[in-house]
Amino acid sequence: MTDSDPRYTPNDGDRTMSDAGDISDITAFNADEAEGQLVLFTDTSVSVKGALRRDLKESRMSRTEVALRLSRATGREIGQAMLDAYVAETKEGHRFPAELVPAWVYVMKSRRVLEVLCRQAGLSVATQEDREFAELGRAHLRSEKLARRLWARC
Repeated sequence: MTDSDPRYTPNDGDRTMSDAGDISDITAFNADEAEGQLVLFTDTSVSVKGALRRDLKESRMSRTEVALRLSRATGREIGQAMLDAYVAETKEGHRFPAELVPAWVYVMKSRRVLEVLCRQAGLSVATQEDREFAELGRAHLRSEKLARRLWARC
């Protein structure tokens, strides 16, 4: 279905890999234009599971403790068996729910799973410090541009 089809409704999430790097230019996916381009994100679940496993391996907490803390943080029952299923390579039907990502980041003190998800979308995670440096850079570029304008008038 293309954007000329009256049944077509644009979805900002529909993008090709070639335009994933520029979030300011998200356009609706057009199959005719995307011919030959990769549009599948088939390894997202595998990458997320890998990030979760690495966090668990590097943690001093047991899986039981992680499950308990996730339960407390989310208000829903998450047992060790459920956690084990979320991270198991062999359990394709058990995917880590997106609504647990913020609690995972909080409990594990790791943004690894966010980095995986952002990378899949062609984005990156920025810390508060990163945002502050970016703002300083923008301010510096604005001041340089203003200075060039002022010098041009002299």
